[in-house]
Amino acid sequence: MQFDVMPSTPLSRTDLLSALQDLPERTPLSTRFPDSQKRMWIDWLSNYTDRQRDARFIYNHLALAQMIIWLAEATGVETRLVSKAIGAIVETDSPHTQAAAVRRVLPWEFIARHLRRKADIKVAQAIIEKHALPECRQGFKNAAKVWEAMAQDIADAMQAARGETKP
Repeated sequence: MQFDVMPSTPLSRTDLLSALQDLPERTPLSTRFPDSQKRMWIDWLSNYTDRQRDARFIYNHLALAQMIIWLAEATGVETRLVSKAIGAIVETDSPHTQAAAVRRVLPWEFIARHLRRKADIKVAQAIIEKHALPECRQGFKNAAKVWEAMAQDIADAMQAARGETKP
């Protein structure tokens, strides 16, 4: 998942579809949903009839709250906010109204920042893998934590270079 756009440039439908590939199938809060929300997103975007619409438009017109909730949690939005979005759902409301209530807690701009952050971390991890010597990687007792911290630092630097704040 890598975006060739600056923060002010809209993410395309294709960018969003690509980003979904790297997200987990299930998230802790989405396990309550009977179907894979990731699969639903991928199927829906793959068959989206108006291929000129950007990711923001698509997100803001989605009528299934559970898909929005999964996307937020899968991109790393804090559990507290995802739970708040779930709490905004009134079961007797229409699906469109439920999705709108969730989007008031989890607006597209917030989700897009998290998607970009995930992409930055993936790029950073690839850079570390490319340049780190294998014997150095094996020498760290907690290598996974060290690599993750380095990837986070690189992602922070990438965001700062774009003028963004950390989500």
